Amino acid sequence: MAFCKFCGKEIPEGSACDCGGAQTTPAVTAEEINQPATNNQTKGMIVIAGGALLLIIILVMLISSLSGGYKTPVKDFEKALNKGDGEKFMETMLTDDMIDEVGKEGLELMDNLLGYITESAKEQYGDNAKFSIKIKDKEKIDKDDLKELETLYSSAYDSDIEISKGYELEVELTVKGKEGKNSDETELDVIKIKGEGWKLSPDSMDAIS
Repeated sequence: MAFCKFCGKEIPEGSACDCGGAQTTPAVTAEEINQPATNNQTKGMIVIAGGALLLIIILVMLISSLSGGYKTPVKDFEKALNKGDGEKFMETMLTDDMIDEVGKEGLELMDNLLGYITESAKEQYGDNAKFSIKIKDKEKIDKDDLKELETLYSSAYDSDIEISKGYELEVELTVKGKEGKNSDETELDVIKIKGEGWKLSPDSMDAIS
């Protein structure tokens, strides 16, 4: 006996099923139905499954990179300090429109300031002196304070923004080199700007002054 590929009905071997599907496709035998997948079929299924898994991983990474988190600007802040990169530092605080408002002169001033800070660190702690920032604690910023920060941004950079949430972070800022190290506890405010993601608030400059 054989079975129809389409409806599964048992039919005489070599016959066409009256469902109509077997007119273009031969019937399959019970042995063929129970036959294990060939190596090629197995490999194909593995490739398909692997491709689906890779797609999921890529999507998760993409979503993570777009959404980021409140720790992201802190890590970027640390990188900017170690590289003496004024533009990178400005990006941790300001939107692209705000950076355009600051202009080239503002970026040059920031480069000079960070250059002075990194050189001072090298003089005190050695040529290989590096900064590190460790988050010790966080406290949610209330709505009234977020509104004040919105006003601060708007008045300073002539740019209306919407801040959805924020945290006041207690951090330990450490500079360490071969000739010694120093650690100080300070505060950094991080805020989430609608359409821009997480940023450090401008008063974060006080942490390195």
